[in-house]
Amino acid sequence: MPDGLSSEELLRYSRHILIPSVGMEGQLKLKNASVLLIGTGALGSPSALYLAAAGVGRRLREINPLVKVELHPVRFSPENAMEIASAYDIIVDGSDNFPTRFLTNDTAFLQKKPLVYGAIHRFEGQAGVFAPHLGGPCYRCLLPSMPPPGSVPSCQEAGVLGVLPGIIGSMQAMETLKLILGIGTVPLGKLTCYDALNSAFRGLKLNRDPQCRLCGDTPDITSVSNAETTASASCDFTPDHMDSITTAELRTLLQNNYEGLLI
Repeated sequence: MPDGLSSEELLRYSRHILIPSVGMEGQLKLKNASVLLIGTGALGSPSALYLAAAGVGRRLREINPLVKVELHPVRFSPENAMEIASAYDIIVDGSDNFPTRFLTNDTAFLQKKPLVYGAIHRFEGQAGVFAPHLGGPCYRCLLPSMPPPGSVPSCQEAGVLGVLPGIIGSMQAMETLKLILGIGTVPLGKLTCYDALNSAFRGLKLNRDPQCRLCGDTPDITSVSNAETTASASCDFTPDHMDSITTAELRTLLQNNYEGLLI
């Protein structure tokens, strides 16, 4: 039995280990890797599911009891972003609003970590990897700054087909596994776009922008504190007047026979 894999792990991941480009060494890479997933809603949940099933080191216990799960029941913000992200190898963006997307991108760039991106809208979705330190563009090369309020319809206004997040989230999980294993081609400078209505995939080429405020030749964004942090959200379901609650607080309420309606 190889050092680092228990007999239970050998059995659980046997089909991975059979793949020549994965093998024992690759499975150990997956076990020892750590991934920061920003958001576990419609888009982030399927990514979490398949990363956990693949054996990535810190995982969802109900799917894979062999892994370690670290919860950060706080909003990802300029005040905590750098500290939280510092403990992880790769960042997966499962967020649903522009401020968090830009903050996640800026944090990944400043810490020289790959950012696995995904987005959904109605019947369309896209996924890709932003990693300027590996030779590709960053998210700001695609969208230099946040859209003005009201210019992009929210998910509540535009809607999204329920199956679509599962497809795009699974694509994000695949790109994350490829990065960890060092196999295949990382889609740097390319977005994979999926049109569910026409069952069609297409690739969109992206070039690094020399004028990019973050990864360009003369950047003016040098920390997460001097970047945009507020704007209208593309899929932000939390109105300004609504109180927030953490997952731990919700669990306590449910254990105490909370009779409220969860929406």
